[in-house]
Amino acid sequence: MKIPTLEEYKQLNGYRRLKIREYMRSQGMQPLHARTGVPGPLLGRSMPPRGPMPPRPHIWKVGPDEFRHLKFIAWGKHKSQAQFRGELYEMSFEDFETAWSDWFHLRGRSSDSLVMVRIDEEKAWHINNVELIDRITLLKRNGARRRLAHS
Repeated sequence: MKIPTLEEYKQLNGYRRLKIREYMRSQGMQPLHARTGVPGPLLGRSMPPRGPMPPRPHIWKVGPDEFRHLKFIAWGKHKSQAQFRGELYEMSFEDFETAWSDWFHLRGRSSDSLVMVRIDEEKAWHINNVELIDRITLLKRNGARRRLAHS
């Protein structure tokens, strides 16, 4: 196979370039790079960082306490979901933190985990209109409502 000059290489379509690069690699040669004309990849470009970012408590809105930061994230998700469903949300982060007080670590998706629900579904999410119940109770209550609505 004839190795093209850089100008000829730039004129080729992607498939032909790929075949030429494969041939050059198989012959032990460094393949040309169309933009720079030098063998190999672009030089001088840094790679993006790999892996997860380390925690940065110096920029957290609620201070460096990691547990309080987790509560803040949970409050933001709770508020966003309520707004997505079109529900009024009048609960501040401090109210959310007060409502969960010592029970925050019991949240989850298992049947015995705690969830926050509104006492009166017609009113907004507010500290005086929420209670914590176990998830299985909520699922049973919603199932009973669904059965009533479809009968």
